[in-house]
Amino acid sequence: MAVMSIAKRTSARIALSQGTDPITGKAVTKYVTLSGLASDPDGQKILDVVDAAAPCPAGSVSGVETTEVKTLEEV
Repeated sequence: MAVMSIAKRTSARIALSQGTDPITGKAVTKYVTLSGLASDPDGQKILDVVDAAAPCPAGSVSGVETTEVKTLEEV
């Protein structure tokens, strides 16, 4: 039996560089999650949203991860 995948929603986790810890010298990163993005967006649309939101939080964007939620149905 065939299975159909239906995209439900997507979220993006943005890594913000906060510099280095003065004591340990390790990089400090904070994360911001944007949820409720359109289902099954292409990568460029996600990066456009990240670029638009980047000036809001303090720190420069150092990475982006996406999570997609899909349902599977037998057809």
